[in-house]
Formats: sequence, structure tokens, C-alpha cells
Amino acid sequence: MGVDRLPLVWGMIMSVMMIHWHIYGVENPSNEAYKHQPGDVRRHTEKFIAENTKRTGTEQQIPVVKVLAGRDGYLIARLWAWSPIPELEKGLTYKIHLVSWRTTTMAFAATGTLPAIRA
Repeated sequence: MGVDRLPLVWGMIMSVMMIHWHIYGVENPSNEAYKHQPGDVRRHTEKFIAENTKRTGTEQQIPVVKVLAGRDGYLIARLWAWSPIPELEKGLTYKIHLVSWRTTTMAFAATGTLPAIRA
């Protein structure tokens, strides 16, 4: 086998391995799905921050929240900013929902009737 075929063979091996990793790997479980209305995610996140804020941290006054093990926690991703700062305990398992405010805002805009696309 020549060196020119090595990338092709490696690509074929990795294609088969992707299927293997999807079935037997535990890094990215695809068995959990959530269905939310656009406003629900924002309300859940704001409620979580209001109920669990312990103090504010940093110069930007970002809230520091206590995430309880076994309960849902929320982390907001904005352009150049993350909020709140989660306070976690070592050795415990948490379920953190990553929320993008831009995606949520765009989801609000996409809930209305969309015009038909013409070819």
C-alpha cells in the first residue's frame, strides 16, 4: 500500500469508529432530548438564578449560584460572557443545561408564521 492511500484507509477506519463510539461511547449520550417552548427556557433559567444566588462575584457582578446535586442547573452563554458562576461540590453529579440567549431570542422570532420559500 502506497503512502497516497493512507489517508483513504484512515478515513474509512475512522468512519467505522464513529459508529462504534456512538453506540458504545459515553461521552455524548444521544438518548436525552428536551422539548421546550422558547420562553420556557428563559423563565426556568431566570427562576433558577433568582432562587439559588448566594452572592455576586467579579467586577461585573455576575451571580454565584449553588447548584444542588440531582437538580437541574442552568448556565447562560452570551457573546463574551457566561452567567451565572456555578458553585459545585467535588464528587457529586450535576445536570447543567447550557442556554444560549441568542438562540432563545432567535427562537422567539421563528415561532410566528414563516413565508413560503420560492425556488
